[in-house]
Amino acid sequence: MSEYKHFEEVWEACEQFAASQTGFSDSGPETLIREISLKVGIYQSCLNQPELKKEEFEKIKSHLLGEILFSMAALSMKENINTFSGLLDTLQYKKTQV
Repeated sequence: MSEYKHFEEVWEACEQFAASQTGFSDSGPETLIREISLKVGIYQSCLNQPELKKEEFEKIKSHLLGEILFSMAALSMKENINTFSGLLDTLQYKKTQV
């Protein structure tokens, strides 16, 4: 069982862990953006692997999305972005576009 009960707790733990890592303060947001792009590219390449079994594919996708989200949490920490507010604003905007 996890010590975390809510997504926000996990997100904040990822931000704090990323910030505690050696080199975090020395690297710019560009490094994290490249990291996110690389991980999205790996995710995309997995979509073109028909030989993967469904169970393997689901585990890989879950892990890669976790990696992408971790890097996004690190970026939000680095750039001091209020992700809750940003996501909420985007959701509200998208709902008005329907």
